[in-house]
Amino acid sequence: EDKSQLEKPVCKYFDECKNTLAVSKFKVYPNPANNTATISFTLPEAVDGRITLVDLSGRERQVLQPQTSYAKGQHSISVDLGIVPEGIYLLTLYTNKGVQTQRVIVAR
Repeated sequence: EDKSQLEKPVCKYFDECKNTLAVSKFKVYPNPANNTATISFTLPEAVDGRITLVDLSGRERQVLQPQTSYAKGQHSISVDLGIVPEGIYLLTLYTNKGVQTQRVIVAR
């Protein structure tokens, strides 16, 4: 099965993005975030993916981490949220093995 083309699920509100990626300890902090946030997660296997910020209407607002290969194990990534308006967003890790979503609030 060819998984080179990552499918982008439609994420609206909170229930429609099903978390299908085997990942543990996926969290965003601080939450609410001001201008920067840290994303941490642990992967049971290596994956290729990207991290995006999607608003509640489903529009991708910012690519926080472009397409990257993530090794098996623990990851901690600092992201800049300074250009997105205040609000509630879905921070999503899209990979060739599935999707993981976490709600994040940007407040200044």
